[in-house]
Amino acid sequence: MSERALEIKVGLFILLAAAILVGFAVVIGNLSFGRTWQIHVEYGFAGSLHSGAPVRVSGVRIGRVSRVDLIEEQRRDSKGLPLLVRVTLELDEKARGLLREDTSFHVGTAGVLGESYIDAVTGLMHDPPLEPGAIVRGVDPPRTDLLMARAYVVLESISEIIDDGKSTRDFLLTLMRLATAADELIQESPERLPVLLERMASAIDDLAALSAAARGQLEGGDLAVAISHGRASAAELRRELPEILAALRRASDNLDSAGSVLAGIDEKDLEKVRETLARYEAAAMSLEGLARDAQGLLERLERGEGTLGALIQDDQVYEDLTELLRDLKANPWKLLRRR
Repeated sequence: MSERALEIKVGLFILLAAAILVGFAVVIGNLSFGRTWQIHVEYGFAGSLHSGAPVRVSGVRIGRVSRVDLIEEQRRDSKGLPLLVRVTLELDEKARGLLREDTSFHVGTAGVLGESYIDAVTGLMHDPPLEPGAIVRGVDPPRTDLLMARAYVVLESISEIIDDGKSTRDFLLTLMRLATAADELIQESPERLPVLLERMASAIDDLAALSAAARGQLEGGDLAVAISHGRASAAELRRELPEILAALRRASDNLDSAGSVLAGIDEKDLEKVRETLARYEAAAMSLEGLARDAQGLLERLERGEGTLGALIQDDQVYEDLTELLRDLKANPWKLLRRR
């Protein structure tokens, strides 16, 4: 009986150890035996996130990270940023109604050196729920490593400036001279300080007004119109310039031809040309005088001066002549009697 009891005790101890081992495996491995569903969250940088990391909503665990994969194909989000990591979340069925399309997935850290986890921050709960297999853009964690590296570069630059004793000393001496000059100015004429500050403020206001006016002129004022007209004139000149150059080239060729012709004429021929031009000029002057006389005659006729003018302008004279001619046609013997 004692051996039988010992075997029973050993068996119970083994079963208890196996149960404790299974419990540790379930707790440590974050195993879940209920119904689950999956979604995918993509990140440009996922930090130290790994498989088995918990997924929480308002601090309550609702699932775990089942996979962390590197995206091999080239993908970018709506802002043009590259997406490099895809995280698969295995979620409990109870979270079906909590995670919606406006839910944001942040990568958090439990403490300073704790493990990473995903914190699902719900929105206004107005959007439709996420479907199984949905792909969501996550919120990248801050790059503390890059921040530390940049801070190190800044500190290194400051250290180099401090180590350069001459530059630091010159800078401090310049500040001291500036402070001394300002103190002397205040001590000599303290009553002028408000006036100087007021003038400085007025100058800044004038400069701002001048800048605004210049901006207005450049954007839609006369200067902008002048620039636009100048641009249009330049474009027109560029279009017409080839034709103008061609006309000038033809005129230059014609002048060259005329020069070559004139160069072949001797002095006698040139004298004849001059005489011919003089005769043409005299004839032109005579024609011009004749035109002036004709114009004067026409003006006198229009005013009724002279016999012909009176005849043209005076209706009575015209009627008398008409009557005389009519009477002579009827009684030609009167003309003979007078003789």
